[in-house]
Amino acid sequence: MKPMRTLLLALTTMVLVASAASAQGREGEGDGVDRLRPARRPDAGGRREGRGRRDPGGQATRPGRGDQPAQPPAPRLEQVLRQLDLNERQRVQIDRILREAREQGRQQRTEAAEALRQAAEALRQARRNGDEEAAEQARQRLQALREGQQQTLQNLRRQIAAVLTPEQRERLDRLMGPGGRFDAFLQAVRAIELQPAQQRQIRQIAAEADAGARTRTSDEEKARTYRQAHAEIMDLLTEEQKDALRRQVAQQERRREMQGVFADLDLTAEQRQSVERIQAEVREQVASTDSPEARREALRQGQRRIITEVLTDEQRLQLRRQMRDRFGPGAGPEDRPAPREGRREGQRGPREGGRGDRGPRGGDQPVPPAP
Repeated sequence: MKPMRTLLLALTTMVLVASAASAQGREGEGDGVDRLRPARRPDAGGRREGRGRRDPGGQATRPGRGDQPAQPPAPRLEQVLRQLDLNERQRVQIDRILREAREQGRQQRTEAAEALRQAAEALRQARRNGDEEAAEQARQRLQALREGQQQTLQNLRRQIAAVLTPEQRERLDRLMGPGGRFDAFLQAVRAIELQPAQQRQIRQIAAEADAGARTRTSDEEKARTYRQAHAEIMDLLTEEQKDALRRQVAQQERRREMQGVFADLDLTAEQRQSVERIQAEVREQVASTDSPEARREALRQGQRRIITEVLTDEQRLQLRRQMRDRFGPGAGPEDRPAPREGRREGQRGPREGGRGDRGPRGGDQPVPPAP
């Protein structure tokens, strides 16, 4: 049916937009996995637009430090919380805190996203025009918006920390800081084929980085320590291993960038388990085939199953509205009955040779994980 095809297409669009947004603005993650992504083509002035600058040591600094808007932090916080082994009482309390934060922040997030987009565009335009004064004003505006986001996140973290044990609070602080990003990088490195000598050297580098970071007082100093460790580990790898690592990082990114898609739908614990089960099944299907079309079909069917088997009618309607709020009136189907089978609105019938029911175009997008 057209509403389902349109919803799947809009969901795929959301994935692509989320990927682009996070690639542009995940603040501070230059000390982890993201520097493995291919560099963008320089513009006429020699700058890689949308990327950070290179520091004297050759390391990329993230554009979130003054050039681009940072990623909204709440999805990452929710992802990290799933790694804390919460008990049932803690899950109930934290779910309530997050639900209240979502309800209070929906409109603010929409307005903040638009403000960030406008400020980033103003900065790009000022650079193209060579207007340093306007560029500085845009940077200050971006910085103020980012600080507002970080303050919101800190308030949310304080509420959640009151529910956690001391050990869980310590783990949360690490996962949300430079150490957590370095852990994600190490996870990707350990997933590729390494020689025993490389494994020993990487363990030693990681241990020394952690020891050094514990003596630092600021996140910036800790991030510098982990960036150095990152560079040392990359120097140990062959070109073939670096290629394998890039593929592994891309797989991690596809999973991570979907965290916010269902964040506002308030899934029950049973629904989350169902989403995780479908996600695991689809990952097995994708891993078992080399055919891009077969992978796309498995991913589309996984998305379809989540929407039709897991979500309630109210949640499906909410998802459509959420996509229209984020991407405009054309991003989701209207809240009206579907056209009769075999007919499309505004047409006399299905076009011969058209896409039919094959679903939306798009690359191999991941099945959304449970929030």
